[in-house]
Formats: sequence, C-alpha cells, structure tokens
Amino acid sequence: MSVTDLTGSLNLGLGGKRRRRDVALPALILMTDDVRLADPVAVIDTLPKNSAVIFRHYLAADREALAAALVARTRPRGVRVLVSADAGLAVKVS
Repeated sequence: MSVTDLTGSLNLGLGGKRRRRDVALPALILMTDDVRLADPVAVIDTLPKNSAVIFRHYLAADREALAAALVARTRPRGVRVLVSADAGLAVKVS
C-alpha cells in the first residue's frame, strides 16, 4: 500500500464516498518562515476567510509571542493557524 492509498483510506469512508465530517483543505494556505515573511501578522488582513496559515518561524527568538499574536489576529477572521513541528507551542497558542 502506498502513502497515497493510505491517506486516501483515512480520508474516505466506505465505498469511496466522503464522510460528512471531512473538511476540504482551504483554498489558500499561507506558509510563513523567518526569511521570506518576517512579520506574518502584518499580512493576515489580506487573507480571505477560511484560509490557513502554516507557522514555520523556527528560529525566531520571540516564536511563542509571534505565534500567539498570529492566532489572536486570525481567529476573528476565520483563518486557521497550524504550528509546524512544535505540538507544545500549538497547544499553548490555541
């Protein structure tokens, strides 16, 4: 079984039909990092509702504060934040 087959089986119900609780990926996903987007909070107002942000500021000295500010700014706009590679930080800022 390939990875594609496995993920497909996790995402689809019996008979290949989508389960009602499945949620499609957002149409727009912003990926941040220390080099290309130093201040991701500054661009949140440009994102449409139901977008997502993958927070990847691995080297930022103020990573927790930046993630918290990002979540505070995105939540009222209906934009989801995924914290990459740090489950502890994800729990703290959620």
